[in-house]
Amino acid sequence: MPRETSPGAPRSDGAHRAELKTSEKPSEHDRSVDNGAVVRARWAITAVFFVNGLLMASYIVRIPSLKETLGLTSSQLGVVLTFFGVSALLSMQFVGRLVARFGSACLIRLTLGLLPIALSGVGLAQDAVQLSIALIVMGGVHGTLDVAMNSHAVTVEQIRRRPIMNGCHAAWSISAVLGSLLGAAVIRSGVSPTAHLLWVGGLLLAVGLTATRWLLPAVQDRETTPSDGPMTSRTGRHGAWRRPVLLLGAMGLVLMICEAAVTSWSGVFLHDSRGATLSARPWGIPPSPSANPLVGWSATD
Repeated sequence: MPRETSPGAPRSDGAHRAELKTSEKPSEHDRSVDNGAVVRARWAITAVFFVNGLLMASYIVRIPSLKETLGLTSSQLGVVLTFFGVSALLSMQFVGRLVARFGSACLIRLTLGLLPIALSGVGLAQDAVQLSIALIVMGGVHGTLDVAMNSHAVTVEQIRRRPIMNGCHAAWSISAVLGSLLGAAVIRSGVSPTAHLLWVGGLLLAVGLTATRWLLPAVQDRETTPSDGPMTSRTGRHGAWRRPVLLLGAMGLVLMICEAAVTSWSGVFLHDSRGATLSARPWGIPPSPSANPLVGWSATD
């Protein structure tokens, strides 16, 4: 899932708005970007969040079907699903430097092209080993895309001097709920996980790559992202690992575990323990943590 990867101390939305509106005179890179291009980039990155949410919801909604089709036990499924999270977490550690060197737009185009292919690989898996490999690849790609798209949203926000991050995450939640409900209809119609994920992957591959045409040029990230050199000289190699950062990281880890437990296992619980049909599994997603803040996110930008 997407999720909130931007570092920093917590600030109220009002303080964030004030900072954006009262910042100093526009920098050189601000003046070099046409206002129309910034507006198009704002909606393009929102579309990226939307597509990412649809892709992830399509995978999550099929977890009970994959468990049943591949004959996995609950313990086997738990191990397999862990590969996705570990792969995503590891990949996130390297994205900052890649964004600083190549720009977030390049990474978004690459990973948004690979993620639907990885999703199709999940659908084509024939056993636990193949599913594990597919989820390792998908987790790494998703983790990279997650950080890159959040980074691009921050860049658009800084140039536009108006908050957009909440709207981007609202788009992710909307698409997660929509993907879940569409998945219920697909499952009810008897479509196999393989056919479902292949069709979703192919369609969203075209939609996602089309949306990336209007992202900001890569130079915007390279200009606004500090290099490792100045940061090291200013704070030291370990200077960023201060107590507030570690505390926020621990809070985020706990929340991620709780959210992953709900989204990944609610359908399995409904099907295996409560006798619900596979088509009823998606109803466990709308009340999940990813959808609850939807109204607040939509209203605060």
